[in-house]
Amino acid sequence: MENDCTENKAAGNTFHMKKSGLTKILIIDTIMNNSQDTIYFKDRNSNFILSSKAHASLFGIDDPAEVIGKSDYDYFPVVWEYLLAVKYKM
Repeated sequence: MENDCTENKAAGNTFHMKKSGLTKILIIDTIMNNSQDTIYFKDRNSNFILSSKAHASLFGIDDPAEVIGKSDYDYFPVVWEYLLAVKYKM
C-alpha cells in the first residue's frame, strides 16, 4: 500500500511539472546556476560532466562549461603527482 502512495505522489509531481511548464532540465539548470553549493558530477574516468557556477568559481572560472571534460588533475597537478608518486613509490 505504501508503494501505491509513493507512485501516486510521483505521478502527481510529474503532472504538476507538466502543468507548470517546468522540465527536469530547467530545474537542474536553475539549481546549478543559482545554488551557492558546489555541485558537480563526474564520469567513470573522474572527468567533470556537469558543474555548478559555485563549483567553477572555486577554480576561478566564470563559465561552468569550461570545467566540462577536465579532471582534478587539470586543477591540482602537483597534488596528483605527489599522490601517484606515493602510490607507486617513485
